[in-house]
Amino acid sequence: MIFLSARSRTACAVETDGAAYCWGGGRYGQRGDGSNGYSYAPVPVSGGHSFKEVVAGKNHSCGVTTDDDLYCWGRNNSGQLGNGSLVNSSIPVAIAIGSTWGQLTIPVCPSVQENLRNNRPPLKVRLGEPMEQ
Repeated sequence: MIFLSARSRTACAVETDGAAYCWGGGRYGQRGDGSNGYSYAPVPVSGGHSFKEVVAGKNHSCGVTTDDDLYCWGRNNSGQLGNGSLVNSSIPVAIAIGSTWGQLTIPVCPSVQENLRNNRPPLKVRLGEPMEQ
């Protein structure tokens, strides 16, 4: 795994091959696998995209592909998917503008900030394996 993001009830990760997986809450489709509801195990994000980053939001998620294209999925009641509509999507949709993106910014939780300040290594997780302590 090269990237992990967790927020509220949803978590997402990107494997070294660019495959994205999400798990947890999915009421609004924020896992991106085409379904709604909970998943207690990682499920692949639909669309066959190769991601370098995926960020889980409160009720939506977004990802930057290896081609620097931006996709979002999940709740869209305020236009947060950026596709020019207010319709939720349980699969990744491209944002409406024709720009490329290099990086997503995510808030860092306090425990991660403390580990960085104290030079502790970050938590490492591999899909399908127990979490490292």
